[in-house]
Amino acid sequence: MKHFIISLFVVLLTVGCGGSSGSKDADKVSNNAPEISGTPVQFIKAGQSYTFTPEASDADGDELTFSIENKPGWASFDTATGTLTGIPAKGFYRNIKIYATDGYDTTSLETFEIAAAELLLPKTGQTGCWNSAGTSVACSGTAQDGETQIGADANFTVNTSDSTVTDNVNGLVWHNESTPTNQTYSTANYLCENSTAGSNTWRLPDIAELEMIANYGKSAAPYLYDAFTNYASGSYWTSRESYGTNGTYFWVLNFATAVQNTDVQDNSNYYRCVSGTTSTMGTYTRDSSNGIVYDERTGLEWADQTLVSKTWTEALAYCDSLTYGSHSDWRLPNIRELNSIAYRANASPALNAAFQYPANSFFWSSTTYQITKISAWGVDFTTGKGMTGTKTVANYLKCVRGGE
Repeated sequence: MKHFIISLFVVLLTVGCGGSSGSKDADKVSNNAPEISGTPVQFIKAGQSYTFTPEASDADGDELTFSIENKPGWASFDTATGTLTGIPAKGFYRNIKIYATDGYDTTSLETFEIAAAELLLPKTGQTGCWNSAGTSVACSGTAQDGETQIGADANFTVNTSDSTVTDNVNGLVWHNESTPTNQTYSTANYLCENSTAGSNTWRLPDIAELEMIANYGKSAAPYLYDAFTNYASGSYWTSRESYGTNGTYFWVLNFATAVQNTDVQDNSNYYRCVSGTTSTMGTYTRDSSNGIVYDERTGLEWADQTLVSKTWTEALAYCDSLTYGSHSDWRLPNIRELNSIAYRANASPALNAAFQYPANSFFWSSTTYQITKISAWGVDFTTGKGMTGTKTVANYLKCVRGGE
């Protein structure tokens, strides 16, 4: 009788618990975790629509739900699909992580960030690669500008009815008159401000704006995109005053060479008027926890580390192999990117104070000077001048990551 009661108790206990084959604990032991994948877009122009939906599946056919860490304030998140969407304001949105769960196990994507740039830097136009001897080489594995080709595709519309060219990337409209003329600075400035071309309001461009229509992919003059027919072999005025000269010197850009310089305002140079607005100075923030300087204007991140001096080939390899601030995708910047941090409101150095490791010296870019090919472009941060240097000479460098 005693044995019968014990057996009956065991049976009732098993039935009451639903049996081991149907228990939730047993299901969890044999559960397959969900899978989630996808590569979020991590660089976009501020104000443009952003959407990312991860790929996710579950081998057991369980219904999935999604969650997110560090969701940007401008974004909406769908817990049923994992879709992140919205219109980003300029800035950096870091440490974003999307999770998928089947109720038992949770899987996540790698942490990612979104850089929303105020301004898109166009590609330099360079597509080839050359070694220090000026010999053409295959681009693969060189980390040169011709291999990485970072930046927005140049996109211009020629408007023959009013002799203008529209930059479809950043919205500026440029004069494209057939016969350029030499003028003093004040006369060039007056002629732009009183131009009647089209229905635009015209002005002289900043050096940062004029530089963005320089084409560094050419081996002969003019260093200018083919959409522009208004070209003369000489320097063009900009509205940027040379620091500390009390309005007597202004920056110029020579499209015969693409080299930048300054000139006294009473001298005569060519000019090209522009219409529209862009941000011409970076907005820099240094994160002391990782030593990275973030520029909201361009969406680029800069490794602000103790300075090192390398030849051009060594500089390319150094940035390409660098691990810094938990990132390993650093590279030597192209000349357009390096020009973007030339802070011409200062001099000695012409760098924003957010950079803790400046130098009054020449810094390398990854862009070859195609006229000689034994030289490469760089910036002298004593003044912010874009110029060239011989590849075999040691100079400083700053590594960059991000960009389109």
